[in-house]
Amino acid sequence: MNGEDAIRAVDSLFASVKNADIRQELGKPHTNAGEIFPAGVDSLINSIGDIDDQDIFLDVGCGLGNVLVQFALQTLVSKCYGIEVREEVLIHGLQLMDETPSLRDYCGKVAIVCAEASTIQLAFERPYLNSKRQGLLQ
Repeated sequence: MNGEDAIRAVDSLFASVKNADIRQELGKPHTNAGEIFPAGVDSLINSIGDIDDQDIFLDVGCGLGNVLVQFALQTLVSKCYGIEVREEVLIHGLQLMDETPSLRDYCGKVAIVCAEASTIQLAFERPYLNSKRQGLLQ
């Protein structure tokens, strides 16, 4: 899918998300580093260059998974992995993906785990164990 179509698809998929859905509750540690808009992801993808079916994309602190979905839509990447510590945000994103049949094939390349990234030994735990470039994940 080209960049413009991917941007429209991601915008549409996550259009119902409100700030309250992703903001941390009052009195809890703020772990939201910010959001990147689809146009910014498009620029990132274009700056990386050739991304093919031998590549794997990892997003630490993936939130709803919008960046993962855009990588799945816009590139030939074989798999998009995300790590998110906030279960309620992760679940909300997965529900949105599941409710969009037209993107199901693309979203099938997306896998998100709920964990604190610093506790995961990426190259030794599923789903990262089978990565062709697992040396980069150690």
